[in-house]
Amino acid sequence: MLIDTRIIHMHGRTAVLAHRQEVMWRDGSTLWLHSVQVDGLEAPLLRALQVNGSWALLDLGRALPALGDDIRCQPRRDAHGLVFFHLRGHWVSAGSCVAALRPHLQALAGPPAAAGVASPQAAAQRRLVERSQVVAAA
Repeated sequence: MLIDTRIIHMHGRTAVLAHRQEVMWRDGSTLWLHSVQVDGLEAPLLRALQVNGSWALLDLGRALPALGDDIRCQPRRDAHGLVFFHLRGHWVSAGSCVAALRPHLQALAGPPAAAGVASPQAAAQRRLVERSQVVAAA
């Protein structure tokens, strides 16, 4: 499965990718879960979502141990389906899902990525920001 590896948010070694999974409930509510990379490598148990306009990181393996075990045991291509059906089977809406998972969410805010980020996209993005700051200062 090809995914969109554009980085839309960085925090330390963690990159939130543009690739996202839509989880829809019968009541019409929707939850967007974005793929995550750590040090430029895919993190199959991590997902990012926006809560009240801020990015938050969800570790599926810690928040939902049974789902984490399933993801570890199945081929990578099956992870989206496992997440979709697990979340829909446990909660009746996106709101109730986020409310239940809120204690497990870690905020992804703060300073930009460190200089040693392994992702080529993050490094290119950092260089563009540094160049724009030099031009603005001149």
